[in-house]
Amino acid sequence: MASAAAKKTFATLMKSFNATPRWTLRHFKQNLQEGMDKESWKMMLPGVRSSAQVAELKDSMKVLDALTDEELDGRTGVEGLRMTRVSRKSEQSRAYCADVLTRYEQTVLLHGWVRARDAKGLPQPETLEDATFLMSRDPAARPPPNSRVNRAMRTVQRRGRRRGF
Repeated sequence: MASAAAKKTFATLMKSFNATPRWTLRHFKQNLQEGMDKESWKMMLPGVRSSAQVAELKDSMKVLDALTDEELDGRTGVEGLRMTRVSRKSEQSRAYCADVLTRYEQTVLLHGWVRARDAKGLPQPETLEDATFLMSRDPAARPPPNSRVNRAMRTVQRRGRRRGF
């Protein structure tokens, strides 16, 4: 049953991807909000409201709620002092805010990959696991070199060079 729910949620995400030419933070926020709304009956059950996934979803929504319209629409990047403002307003650490934005950038990569597959007439994956597997095998799905998604790897490479590896 959980598998069927996950497939249905992923199918909804795929429809959103195909209907949207450019995936923004506003779309990402709406997607998370829809996920919370669909699961709202579960949040009323005892013990579920305090689960780690629900808490993380609520914290992510706090970060996204702290963004301005320009940031949500992609007209302004969230870096430097803007990140500090978002961090303070959402009452989350800068690292957590950066993590939420990294997850957004990963969905941007997935959005681009799905749209490219659709344009080529290739079959679409049915689950997120299938999409992740297919993306990992597709050289066109690699993130751009200066992407936030690559920051952790660049840090490891920099440290390795300093240590002589």
